Amino acid sequence: MAVDWAGHYNAIYDALGVAAVLTPIGLGISADLTVIDKTTGVEVTEGGITTVRPACDVRSSDLAAESVAPEHLDGSAITFNGSTWRIEARLPRPAPTGESGGEYRLLLVRVP
Repeated sequence: MAVDWAGHYNAIYDALGVAAVLTPIGLGISADLTVIDKTTGVEVTEGGITTVRPACDVRSSDLAAESVAPEHLDGSAITFNGSTWRIEARLPRPAPTGESGGEYRLLLVRVP
């Protein structure tokens, strides 16, 4: 029996997702996306030290649909839930079917 991974992601994003606007550096566009807000913080290990960083998750398929490649995310701005953030780093979170079916976790810094 094949698992409908896209259906699982759709259900999660339908239930927990919030509207976001991504402004990728150098593309001259803005992209309407749905993200999972994790700005209360996620654990990240950096240089052997575990810390908590604000983040959000975005589906790889949503980025592809907006013609945004992962490398366009670095340093870009994303706005959701009334705040604007700079994307400091991205971490791929592949689905069992591969990276294109999964997500990216975006590590954020609030823009004043």
